[in-house]
Amino acid sequence: MDAGLAERAGLRYAFNWDSPGFVRLVVRYPRGFLEVEWGRQLAHRPLYPTLGWLLYRPLRPLGRWVPEDWTRQVQELAGRGHQPEQWTGLDPGEVVVAWGALVAVNLTLCWLALWLVLGALRECFPPRLALCLTLIPAAHPDTVDYLLVPHTAAFDLLVPALVLFLASRAWPRGRSGLLPAAVLGLALLGKELVWALGNVAAEALRSARRDRRHILMPLLAAGPVALCAALVLQQGLPLEHWETWLLRRSVGLGVLDHLQAMGMGFLVPLATGATALLLLPRPAAPQAPLPAGLARHLALYAGCTAAFWCVVGYHPVRLSMTHFPWVVVLLGRILAARSRRPHLWALAALVGFAMLRGLGHFHWY
Repeated sequence: MDAGLAERAGLRYAFNWDSPGFVRLVVRYPRGFLEVEWGRQLAHRPLYPTLGWLLYRPLRPLGRWVPEDWTRQVQELAGRGHQPEQWTGLDPGEVVVAWGALVAVNLTLCWLALWLVLGALRECFPPRLALCLTLIPAAHPDTVDYLLVPHTAAFDLLVPALVLFLASRAWPRGRSGLLPAAVLGLALLGKELVWALGNVAAEALRSARRDRRHILMPLLAAGPVALCAALVLQQGLPLEHWETWLLRRSVGLGVLDHLQAMGMGFLVPLATGATALLLLPRPAAPQAPLPAGLARHLALYAGCTAAFWCVVGYHPVRLSMTHFPWVVVLLGRILAARSRRPHLWALAALVGFAMLRGLGHFHWY
């Protein structure tokens, strides 16, 4: 996180060093993708700045009424920022409005993702347990720390939530997978979490037996990313993010390091499940089966996610968020099987999660 944008009454607002770059893409949309190196690196992730621009455009006139002390702080930050070229040529009032537009996009995407997660988990668990489990990814620091900061971290929650929702509700009910596959493909334009395509391909092979049109699902899901990549290459822009460039200069984390990052990210929920197994050895009550195919999809998702991060050699603890679908379902199954009040155990995991973050357990980079 960079220096705070505002500090009053002891409160400090911190933001990621990438945040000004996203704001610039909104204010200078679409030419911002070509003006500075940061924009060229993000040309293959156009959805987030596009959503921000759609909200910013009608609000742009408000920039002239932004308080003077806010615009002065923007100017001060521009003078000492990590990448000063990101601020060049921007009106401070418009920066504030664009910043607010991107925060509003974050709030909308996270609300949508959590609504999907809750709907998915209610197919598997009683309502109170489903709600408590939904709050676990909501309390993950990758959600909390970036909620009010311009950043694509909201897609770390949204894309896995879409996969969980499809695997637990849409696909088991036999609904057409064409539209959901297209929606997932559009979400990947926000952040290319491409391992989600493995679940789409597996479902296409299964469901194509009853509807041959479903064989098009992988094409619909991968099509937007592939088309965007082709356009980026046609313009002579790089088809990679700075993180990919960094990885080529470093040693891959490997499986053990990946598991360590994953374990640190969900230490409290996983420890809660293990504790329930040890302290409550006898099943409390029989469980209803999971939706058809969900266990297979979660196993496939976990394997594809781990394989992706191990291959690229990059997995800071904050990106353990991408594993949350199988974590919350596994925890819910254990608690529902071992306790007559599983929601209280899930709530305890949630409180412990928040307390651990407050003690500074999570170190992102």
